[in-house]
Parts: sequence; C-alpha cells; structure tokens
Amino acid sequence: MPVTSLKDKLIAEIDDLPEKKVREVMDFIGYLKLKEDEWFIEFVNKRVPGGKAMSFKRTVYTSTIDALDALLRSLAIYEQKYQMSSDEFYASYLAGKLEDTKDFVEWAGDYQHYIELKREIEKKLKVTA
Repeated sequence: MPVTSLKDKLIAEIDDLPEKKVREVMDFIGYLKLKEDEWFIEFVNKRVPGGKAMSFKRTVYTSTIDALDALLRSLAIYEQKYQMSSDEFYASYLAGKLEDTKDFVEWAGDYQHYIELKREIEKKLKVTA
C-alpha cells in the first residue's frame, strides 16, 4: 500500500476520534518517534548503569497478526522473567515504582504497542460485525 494512502487512511481514522483519543494517538506517535530517536537512545543509555540500555532497531511486519504475535511473545518472556503480568508491570511502571532499566523501558513500549494494536483490531472487528 502506498505511503500516501496510509497517511490518508490514518487522517480519516483520526478525524472520527474524540479529542481525548486524538491526544492519545499523538502521544503514541510521539513515543514511536522518540523510541527511534538517536538522542533519546543516547539519553537513556547514559542513565542506565553500564551505559547501554537501548539500541536502535526497527522491525517491519507483513501483517497485523504477525505484529500482534511478536508482541505477545515478547510480553510473555518479560512476564515469565519478572513473574508478573504486563498489566501489573505497566501500572507499577507508570506509578514510578520501577526503575528505567532496559527491560522495563522495552517492556513498557511493547505493552503500549500491544494495547494500541489490540484497540485497532477490536475497532475493525466491530466495524465488520
């Protein structure tokens, strides 16, 4: 699908959202840009003991299902490693009860991405039902 078509579709989807949801979308877009920004990666790496918390990476999935599958696998690994659900982790992370370690920053990002992808899929399912 051409990029302009994707942008047009995104704009059309955003036009139908209430203002609060538009702000959430903008925050999420900002997060995605920030996560791939070299300055942000360098900033996080300086804050973490050992100096290497994040690396620059971009993964492209061929379908929404592939992206969801990859996110669920990633979340399951963190949940098993830290013996807590992603919901519990994310609530504690947002409350500032957990440090900004490499795993926690990436887990939070994966969980945010999962929530957004899940909402998108649920919305599409409601439209087709």
